[in-house]
Amino acid sequence: MSVHLGLGPKGPDGFANAGLINETVLAALAPGAVLLNYDRGELVDIAALESALRAGQVGFAAIDADLFVDSAGALSGPMAPYLGLVERHGTKLSLLPHAAADTDHPTRVAGAIQAADQLLDAISTGVVRNLKGDLPEGYSDGGPLTPAGLGGVSPQDLARFAKGGLPVAARALADAFAGSEAGTLSGEALMLAANQLTRLMREEGLAGPWKG
Repeated sequence: MSVHLGLGPKGPDGFANAGLINETVLAALAPGAVLLNYDRGELVDIAALESALRAGQVGFAAIDADLFVDSAGALSGPMAPYLGLVERHGTKLSLLPHAAADTDHPTRVAGAIQAADQLLDAISTGVVRNLKGDLPEGYSDGGPLTPAGLGGVSPQDLARFAKGGLPVAARALADAFAGSEAGTLSGEALMLAANQLTRLMREEGLAGPWKG
């Protein structure tokens, strides 16, 4: 279960959606379900989550929420109530102090798109990418994958496309450059070759600095 919902309007008793993921909702999941909440930490009823973890109704929970530390070292914020679960259910938890949001806007959008794509891959094809922990039975490991345009390009990234259209487009561009320098190829041909290579690199997510 992946939660994508804001807290809603604030009323006299708090935010409308606070505690929305409660005992009833968790009980409706398949036993051993995974709960992903990279939205607002307050959306989940902590007591209900602990009961579900203890009973095995939720097999794993990943939470990303704000955690604040004051000058005296006291912790507060939406993540703070989850910390009490660590001692009792630590192996079933992945807690992030809202680190997923400490990026620029394009990076956050790319990360959100990748998360949705990974969920769809796992559901529709049984392929798990960027695996953390043990691989569930019946699934295959799709290996690591970085969002397009983030983190740079490595030799391993290029190797994935060694037999595809990229090498052909790269050679066409090299030939176009050579022909242009010799005065035998038009500027139009040069630009067509460059645009083809650029398009293929964008489609394959090859963007950013070289990491070789």
